[in-house]
Amino acid sequence: MAVVEDYIADSDDEDPAPSEQAYLPAKSYPPAPHVPAAKRTDTIDANIKGLPIQGLLERLSVPVAFQQAALEAQLSDEQVHTTRRRIASTLQEVADRLDIQRPADKATEGHKGKEERILDTKAYATITRFRAIYVTPDDALITPEMTSLANNILKSIKEPTEIARSILLDLKSIFSSNPHPEVSLDSGRRLIRPIGGDAGRSDMFEDQQWKGTWGVWNSLRWCIEVLPTQELVDNIPLILPPLLILMDDYEPSYRIRGLQILPSFLRIPTAVLHRTGIAQLLLRSIQHSISLHTTPPEPLLLEPSLTRLFELLHTLYPEGQGKEEEVAKNVEQAVEKGIVNGWAYSKSRKEGIASSVGVARAVELTFIPTLLSPLTIPSVPYIIPLQRANLRTLHTLLVTIEKTGRAARWRGEILNGVGILLVALSERGVQCGPNDGKLAEGTGTEQRTGKTGNNVAMQPEAGERQGVNRL
Repeated sequence: MAVVEDYIADSDDEDPAPSEQAYLPAKSYPPAPHVPAAKRTDTIDANIKGLPIQGLLERLSVPVAFQQAALEAQLSDEQVHTTRRRIASTLQEVADRLDIQRPADKATEGHKGKEERILDTKAYATITRFRAIYVTPDDALITPEMTSLANNILKSIKEPTEIARSILLDLKSIFSSNPHPEVSLDSGRRLIRPIGGDAGRSDMFEDQQWKGTWGVWNSLRWCIEVLPTQELVDNIPLILPPLLILMDDYEPSYRIRGLQILPSFLRIPTAVLHRTGIAQLLLRSIQHSISLHTTPPEPLLLEPSLTRLFELLHTLYPEGQGKEEEVAKNVEQAVEKGIVNGWAYSKSRKEGIASSVGVARAVELTFIPTLLSPLTIPSVPYIIPLQRANLRTLHTLLVTIEKTGRAARWRGEILNGVGILLVALSERGVQCGPNDGKLAEGTGTEQRTGKTGNNVAMQPEAGERQGVNRL
């Protein structure tokens, strides 16, 4: 029997690396040429008006063969446009039909049959699959028009919480053949001993039937977004298993989809995340994604993983709670796995250059804003060591990524942050001279200069001045 724990401390053991398989991202298909509505002669829409709801749902299915062919760029542009038109026209028909049915007489609403209510739930479940985040692994098929139509249909739901619960139950059955080995299906808590032992994670990748139902990740995201916070907590056993299955998948595209869902899930109270062990599961999953150095044509994982890591750390360890050491530990781990190893072990030639630029972009968009943020807060004595450490780290990053051309674009923000810091220090009487100097050890107001109070030495080192001059 699986044993469940309330909370488990971090383990130094690494997640077993899943077997790597080549993944080719979606080809960037051009948009379909615009044709005026009066001149359209698409035969695929000829008999759509007479189809029952079930027939419309069948037109919204995406065969697995089509998905794989699209990902491997084996489809012609016309095939893609035809499929997109079929789905878009079907979504439009569903929207039109709901508009016709919605003003029904109140006297007949109470006599709505059970079969029709179930059919409505199935229809909504299917429609949520096309509510994608555009410019993602889904953009081989989903267009902004489809997402807009899906959103308009879903906004018409009178009781979205009830529909979301029903969809989550459907998702449970879809993902049940590949349970996550570290999550209790009954309570949603972290398991002390993974199901299946060391081989449990490998079993999760066998015969992944859930991948045959395209768009289930979008359904999961919609359910999480519409559920109130307490409902979200109550339904953790239905939400967490499929979320972690996505985040821990061996294909980068599904990991990215899981990372896109995570922000909505983090509405759950921090105490619940810690008490159930979910916090550690999420941290380990993201850290593992950071360590997977994908190279084009595979989608790059580092940037979205680092972004989610900082969001998760901010949620789990708010400022002022004495958890700075835990945050620093996770950031240090991410830097080593994602940045240092990313550059050290990048491939040569064209693939290596693209990978290195991807690392530089991830550093630029995640670490630089984080390092700049403390520079603008009041420079009280216990904050000054943090500001100095951030300046040193910022200088190192700027020198490192300078050749990628991604440093200069931050010139204004960096000069603004450093300028605010220098003005604040000057107003407090802190020495900021051209000579090299070091902060004294300790957290009190007495510094190695022998002075007390706010007269704290903080001269920028030569390297830091050089880093600013490079801008």
